Amino acid sequence: MREEGIDPEIIYLHKYNIKHCIGCFSCWVKTPGVCVQKDDMALLLEKLRHANLIVYAQPLYVYTVPGLTKNFLDRCIPAVQPWLIEDPNGLITHPRRAKDQKRIVVLSVCGFPELDHFKPLVEMFRRIFRSQDYVLVAELLRPSSEAMRNKERLGSRYQTGMDALYAAGREIVTQGYVSQSTEQLVSTPFFHDTRALPAAANRFFQAWMDYEAASEKGEKLPPMDEYLDDNAALGLAGMATMYNPEKAGDFAGIFQFDFSDLEPGSYYLEIKDCHCIFNEGQADNPDLVIHTPWKVWKAISSGELSGQEAFMDGKYTIEGDMELLVRLGQMFGD
Repeated sequence: MREEGIDPEIIYLHKYNIKHCIGCFSCWVKTPGVCVQKDDMALLLEKLRHANLIVYAQPLYVYTVPGLTKNFLDRCIPAVQPWLIEDPNGLITHPRRAKDQKRIVVLSVCGFPELDHFKPLVEMFRRIFRSQDYVLVAELLRPSSEAMRNKERLGSRYQTGMDALYAAGREIVTQGYVSQSTEQLVSTPFFHDTRALPAAANRFFQAWMDYEAASEKGEKLPPMDEYLDDNAALGLAGMATMYNPEKAGDFAGIFQFDFSDLEPGSYYLEIKDCHCIFNEGQADNPDLVIHTPWKVWKAISSGELSGQEAFMDGKYTIEGDMELLVRLGQMFGD
């Protein structure tokens, strides 16, 4: 938006003193348009009154908005009048005091991979802003947002979503709304198959809990991101989420990983029925076994080290068909 000549004001609600609405209706009948509570809401209502565009940006909390957003919305009651009128949809509502039309954008993120989880939040905003006094010009929803901490692994899918979000800001300025195609790109799925996601997420939280428990005991640990990055089980479970069934074709088989610098250090990925499943331990009859230090495989996975060069230099060895090693990179590539 700034690139298009607009200088938006960003307001972080947690920095303001906003009391809860007490439902006294004084702002309707005693001091019309003015709340009896003396806090920062009067300032924020004035900003809303002069705004050309209002963007409500918040994470998804229990399938709707956080309490901070809801509290803010509750305190906007002075901006409407007490009269009951029928809206264009035949529903009873209250008219706004101001007569100008407001454009609204809703932006939200959640950790779950499916867009379906946003439905209650989106429906709430659609209901609030359904009258002709408002125009909902964009619904920008980003599922799997927790995965964005590993944007390097997500590759082009991450960049596609972020480029679309940037384009959305530009479209709002240049055409007044965000196109449906751009909205869809903002929500670009990060994963081809979400069935592997729970195992990776559960590993992540277990590793986090282990980190906190070790910290409580006074153990000297690296920063948490470094600690998590060194977790081989989490790394392999994360690798399973990047499986691309389209590139795998009709392949079914098992890739065994034996990390020589870890104890325990044996894990395997089983590809079956177009899904990839992460497992611990030794598999029966794996199709390919990779013997490697975890540090080497981690460098290969992150792109810091060429897998082909590392193999030629003897930094890891395999048992099985060399062609499967090549296919491994294709099946789990960007």
